Amino acid sequence: MTITYKDGSQEKSPILYGLHVRAKGEEGSTFFGDRKNDRTCFQVSTKPKEIKSVAIQAKNRYSGLAIEGITLIPIKGKKTL
Repeated sequence: MTITYKDGSQEKSPILYGLHVRAKGEEGSTFFGDRKNDRTCFQVSTKPKEIKSVAIQAKNRYSGLAIEGITLIPIKGKKTL
């Protein structure tokens, strides 16, 4: 995952199988979050800057990762989007 900030700087954060996500139908939690109804929620920390975009690119064709949503939650006392 690549986060691009409004000032043009970028930050890369990998989404890793077993740590962040699991296959559909696979039971058990990931390292970073519990699973419910085949979905996992996990947090990605970012710099306290305005975000321009979030890009997710698969490293292989067979991963089949589906992202159903991204929620940006502003932290109290920091500039919001």
